[in-house]
Amino acid sequence: MKIVVKKELFQQVLSNIQGIVEKRSTFPVLSHVLLKAEEILSLQATDLEIAFTKKLKDAEIIEEGSLCIPAKKLYDLVRELPAQKEIRIEGKENFWSNIRLEGINLELPGIDPKDFPKIDDEERGESFNFSLPEIKSMIEKTIFAASLQESRFNLNGVYMEAVEKDGERYLRFVATDGHRLSLIDRKMEEGGLSGGVIIPRRGLTELRRIASEGSVRIQLKANKIEFSGEDFSLVIRLLEGEFPDYKHVIPSINDKILTALRRDLISALRRAHVIASERGEGVHFSIKEREMVIRAGGADTGQMIENLPVQYEGEPLEINFNARYLLEALNVMEGDEVRIELRDEESAALMRPLADQDHLYVIMPMRMQV
Repeated sequence: MKIVVKKELFQQVLSNIQGIVEKRSTFPVLSHVLLKAEEILSLQATDLEIAFTKKLKDAEIIEEGSLCIPAKKLYDLVRELPAQKEIRIEGKENFWSNIRLEGINLELPGIDPKDFPKIDDEERGESFNFSLPEIKSMIEKTIFAASLQESRFNLNGVYMEAVEKDGERYLRFVATDGHRLSLIDRKMEEGGLSGGVIIPRRGLTELRRIASEGSVRIQLKANKIEFSGEDFSLVIRLLEGEFPDYKHVIPSINDKILTALRRDLISALRRAHVIASERGEGVHFSIKEREMVIRAGGADTGQMIENLPVQYEGEPLEINFNARYLLEALNVMEGDEVRIELRDEESAALMRPLADQDHLYVIMPMRMQV
């Protein structure tokens, strides 16, 4: 194999795969990147849970072939090479590779490319096209609410399904950790999804990090899902188990309505969180007509009291929330104002950005001493 590739482009792809390759695997091949030079150069990396393929159409193929090179060492070396240059990579005997660039000559050991796992060898199922920027936005607006507890494996990802609303079909993402829930719908231009699947948060994090613009093809397989664009493919193993019946936890009878400026609420909560972080991140809200008082802290940690002008309809209410949970939701919402629907101090609150009625957030209140 002999190829010539631009340093910056090669480095970017190697950077993208660092979160996928295994650093200390019992299977050495999983710490390697597979370079395949056919009509187009492609790079492949996998840890058997996530598999990534990237095509480099601008690379020059001098001689076809394959190399399997340690991914981290290759990335670390390429990163230290001079910028704005072309790298020549050539296969040698015993799976070694030679890397050259204007007076620099590097030799790296490798392994047999035939040992690299096959990435795309499963029967394909339902598929549909979707906007890649929209998918990345949907991930951003939900993934933070997924559980980090490994014991709750069915909550360690984002649930994806198709729903019907007002005679139109929408793609829905939902994530929850049992204390909060984030949901977003975006209109589908075509069908192709009859059931729901749970996509692990790590796989979606990689998709958001590596994906570019344009359209993405979403393809379901036996126990995997593939996101593919013009020059990349990301295959993610789905989580097993049942996602909880999330619909019944979305409040429908909350009769107290609060409307606030999103940026003002974020600023106040950031200040409150500095104090509240030492007491379980809890913040107290006293809400009445045209005013909300936010309190955080205590006699031993410092205190904060801040008055925030709001619009409010309903009886006065005293309620506690986790400041970080509120901030994480507010930070990914769009528009200037948010609407929070409340019932009482023990019932879940429903929050929406006024600019996007297809995005909602549910949060349970906290018990704490004020």
